[in-house]
Amino acid sequence: MKRIDLGKIKKTRFGYEEVLDIVPELSYEELHEALEEMCRKGLIAPVKKSGKTSFVPQVFREYRKVAVKQDYSHLLPEIKGLHPRLSIDRYLKNPKEFQDSRKYVLELSELFWKEDACLAQWMSVKEKSYAIWGEEKFLESRQGRALLAFHHLDWEALHCYYAPEPFFCRVFQPEGKGDVLILENKDTWYSIGRALKENGTGRIFGITPGILVYGEGNKITREQEGLTAFLQEMGYSVPNGKGYDVSDTVDCGGSGNEDYGVPGGMVYYAGDIDRAGVNIFCEARKKNPGLSMEPCLPLYQAMVKRALLKQELPEESRDGRSGNWDDSFLEYFSGESRALVRKVLEENRRIPQEILNYQDYKNMCRGQQC
Repeated sequence: MKRIDLGKIKKTRFGYEEVLDIVPELSYEELHEALEEMCRKGLIAPVKKSGKTSFVPQVFREYRKVAVKQDYSHLLPEIKGLHPRLSIDRYLKNPKEFQDSRKYVLELSELFWKEDACLAQWMSVKEKSYAIWGEEKFLESRQGRALLAFHHLDWEALHCYYAPEPFFCRVFQPEGKGDVLILENKDTWYSIGRALKENGTGRIFGITPGILVYGEGNKITREQEGLTAFLQEMGYSVPNGKGYDVSDTVDCGGSGNEDYGVPGGMVYYAGDIDRAGVNIFCEARKKNPGLSMEPCLPLYQAMVKRALLKQELPEESRDGRSGNWDDSFLEYFSGESRALVRKVLEENRRIPQEILNYQDYKNMCRGQQC
């Protein structure tokens, strides 16, 4: 008997003629035998109301494919081992739901079993998402929202808060006072601002920010109504020549040989450590030659240190803008830190700012290690 490849018939409901179209050499006897065999195996079922053909042996004019019931029994031990905070009974009734999100559910369950501190600590949504799953955008994705809804959890239950769309900056010192700290990403901008607001000294990374600016990616590289004009409008027209107070800089890792003193600097920038983030910083500095702009090295070093502690290569970048990058950025690092940053950039990987979170910034404001 000739084998019929049902995969070549795209529709669920089909006529006997479509079988002849894919195997035209079939005789009516062979057609009848093939359709009967597939019915016996439960692969198809006749649409009886369509009636039968007039030729002999007769076959039904239409058939429908029968969905193959998948066996999920191998998942049951994992489902039964989930933390009771999760909806185990619902997964036992519908194990396909578990299979679709298995990786994320198991990681969350493991943290519940461990009573991991990150679950009880307040962080922004993206920071919490990275802390749990290593993917800063998962909790805000459709799959992430569906996962929480399935388990009757919400962001408050995971102790995370939404970072609303910010204004361009937050002011912490009187007009023109203090340093300027520019951050590429919204959640980092919001969390550092929140930590500074709660800290009495108003200091972080060894500097005293006068304003905290949300860079919005490439927005700070534009020429018209750009960063220089904005800072002049805010009263920051002349660099104050202050630089980092090295004695007040927190130890955030690296080889211990990094010099965080930046003579003449007052504008500090930090973003993701990837090709796009490096190019944003370098391009912003070119477009704003009147500003003494330097990378916020304590923040970058803290990101690198956290990445090194993970003992695995940072994720590959999915940024379509990635291309050439300015290797002068490597000059700001040394030793093991420089080696990792070089590898990240050469292999088009990325260390997102969300690798650090609100809890880290609170500690940095207190002068503690991150």
